[in-house]
Amino acid sequence: MAISRQNTLSMLLVSLSIASLPVVADVSSVSPSVAKMHTIFNDQWARELQENPVRASYLGDRRYNRQWQDLSAAARATSHEGDVKALSDLQGIDYELLGEEERINYELFERQYRDRIEAYQFESDLMPISQRGGIQTLDETGNRLRMKTVADYDDWIARLNQIDSYMDQTINLMKEGMAKGIVPPKIIMQRVPAQIKKQLVSTPEQSLFYKPFANIPDHFTPVEKKRITSAAREVIS
Repeated sequence: MAISRQNTLSMLLVSLSIASLPVVADVSSVSPSVAKMHTIFNDQWARELQENPVRASYLGDRRYNRQWQDLSAAARATSHEGDVKALSDLQGIDYELLGEEERINYELFERQYRDRIEAYQFESDLMPISQRGGIQTLDETGNRLRMKTVADYDDWIARLNQIDSYMDQTINLMKEGMAKGIVPPKIIMQRVPAQIKKQLVSTPEQSLFYKPFANIPDHFTPVEKKRITSAAREVIS
């Protein structure tokens, strides 16, 4: 859990650093070492969004609106390889050639990716749920997304259609964790059963996943509303 919190804080700092960096079009105005480092940052940010579709959606990038994160062993291994390469590419930059501010960016990025590589070795991804969230609270995702257009609702329905696969991957991770003795402390999991119980309902309309469909914008046509709510009931039931 300490590693997870540290990663989150590091990612926030790196994200803020990246946001303040010159865009790719401006790299000609900086030194080759700085330009190379900015390219690494930009490439890894793009990969971060692609590998974490829900996070991308939260940030307003809707290219992956119909996807969940791929939790398969192959995808996790590929992501780890990307982390290792990113760290290696960064360490190929001469630190001494960087200015004071760029050294801070370097150090933040290096620390974050060292932590991610270390976490992979300890297989912390085999504990994919806790009282703070997991597949038992996926309904909250829809409440946090922008739901203003027909496309927004169609994307959410398409994402819900993929939820069974995402849940199966999560359950497989938990089973592997149990087999290896990698499980969260009991006290952390005490609230999870109640969270799961909230998902057990008699009708689609009672489901927490239906909440966004109960508040469809008034500017939708009656035909659009009917199609969307019908599709929602079908995918939720």
